[in-house]
Amino acid sequence: MLDIKLLENSWFFKQISLEPSEILFDEWDSDNNIYIVKSWKINVEKQLTWEEDSVKVLAQLETWKIFWEWALNDSEPKQVRIRATESTLLLSINAWEWIENFLSKNPTEWLNLLKYIIYLWNKRVLKANAQITSTYEINNSILHLENIDNKAIFWLIDTFKNIVNAEYILYLEKHPVLDWYFNLKYDTRYQWKMFEKILEFLSEDEIESTLRNQSIELTDNNLLEKLHIWDFDIWYFVIWKWSEFEENDKKIIISIWSSLSWVIRQKRLLDEEKDKNSMR
Repeated sequence: MLDIKLLENSWFFKQISLEPSEILFDEWDSDNNIYIVKSWKINVEKQLTWEEDSVKVLAQLETWKIFWEWALNDSEPKQVRIRATESTLLLSINAWEWIENFLSKNPTEWLNLLKYIIYLWNKRVLKANAQITSTYEINNSILHLENIDNKAIFWLIDTFKNIVNAEYILYLEKHPVLDWYFNLKYDTRYQWKMFEKILEFLSEDEIESTLRNQSIELTDNNLLEKLHIWDFDIWYFVIWKWSEFEENDKKIIISIWSSLSWVIRQKRLLDEEKDKNSMR
């Protein structure tokens, strides 16, 4: 086991205090430190464009998570930003200056620290593999579609449900004309049955309460996810699982919904084309 107290009291480990929203390091910064979250949480962020509001949270690291252990091998510039979500304490050690000294004075604890780093690496590899496998499975299903119609979309949503081990998924489609009006199109608890129940939401925060008021059964452990197509937010999934959603669950969902949203968008374009042809 990792002796946290020894690390805290070790002269080789430096303690760092961050205020809420304070940045530890930014993209392209460089140092040789290995970091350990001592208390609370930090966000791992990536800026997608030059616009400041384009920052995406890639992960959230909690107490005793180690990061930037790659400093043991190299001091490449950082590819992400680390920002505190609240008042946070970290431990850090300079991998190039102090690791050998720490190893010579604390060989047992160094071995435990190395085992813990290997354990975290293995966990990350398994999670990355789950994301790749899930994306492949949904994309392979899309490639084998014979038609892009409601049945195909419902089948993909059922596949999506099985991939993320959800108990059920509700699919809401934005009304093409009326703002904040949505059709409840599909509920995986009623396989292959298409709904046309129109609901009015005053805001995104009221989606779940509106569903409950319409006698649509929901459990307490829901995840509301919005699908984007370019600048349009036109679909929502309400996903329910027996257990809480982990960070990797959300990453898998994000990796899948881009493929799903493309299919749903194609279905809408085909429907629009059919409507135009019928009016000629």
